[in-house]
Amino acid sequence: MDNAIRLGRYYLSHALAVYDAIPESAMYKNANRILKMLKEKGLTEFSRRDAMRYCQTFKRVDEIQPVLDFLEAYGYIASTENPPVYGRGRPTLPKYMVNPSISS
Repeated sequence: MDNAIRLGRYYLSHALAVYDAIPESAMYKNANRILKMLKEKGLTEFSRRDAMRYCQTFKRVDEIQPVLDFLEAYGYIASTENPPVYGRGRPTLPKYMVNPSISS
């Protein structure tokens, strides 16, 4: 039994090293960073701009948008419908509702 445990620990350390090298692990780390921010701030709704302001590790939209899409795909957040924009100016940024189970 001791040999089996030793062998399991050996393979576990290698598996953890491999998972840290996989590019998807960066996505999970960034997603966890946003989820942690949502818990700390107690937000129930936020915009992409709010997320970028609170998580200052994201400098550009193309860095944070895939993470927000990932969180939305897994049900942690949900985008809300924006009212149609008439006239000039930029369209409003999409807002995201936070899943209530995150705060608990």
